Amino acid sequence: MTRTAPWLPLGLLVLLVALTVWLNQLVQSGGMRNGGAERHDPDLIVENFTAHKLGPDGTVRYTLVARKMTHFPDDDSSLLEAVRFVSDDAGKQPLRATSERGQLIDGGDKVVMEGSVVIHAEATPAAPAWRLTTPRLTLLPDENVAMSDEGVRVESSEGSLTAASFVLDTGTRIVKMKQIKATFQRAQS
Repeated sequence: MTRTAPWLPLGLLVLLVALTVWLNQLVQSGGMRNGGAERHDPDLIVENFTAHKLGPDGTVRYTLVARKMTHFPDDDSSLLEAVRFVSDDAGKQPLRATSERGQLIDGGDKVVMEGSVVIHAEATPAAPAWRLTTPRLTLLPDENVAMSDEGVRVESSEGSLTAASFVLDTGTRIVKMKQIKATFQRAQS
């Protein structure tokens, strides 16, 4: 036993150095993530989320509502559940869009709504009420644009139409569509 006793501290020292080198390599190679900066982890979850965009005169231009909003800091995106978008510009036909889920992209400059998307425009003295359905809708609210290239169906009291894609100017309420099939009803006298 006297022969191994002098080597025991040296063996422990070699073992500690080897363990230190191994841990250093593990940390330096990214084996352990630092603070979650490289992961797609949420930093904020809001229940009953509501956001309003105000115009220059202080009136509400549009409102975005979701049952739940989950924000991710790595790409500044947010996931939304049970989404409702309302554009209520004064003097314009009010627009309401709903969907099962959605995303806020580019800090909220772009809204993507998915899953049973419905846009409903209320009737005004100048225009009848109409309803537009599509599987996916991209909104650029500050540019007054709503668009989809995944098919659309529009229904009103005057008839219905389908199209392959559309772009809606939410400011003027002008819709541009491609590959349209329409059915109009006869005016009643």
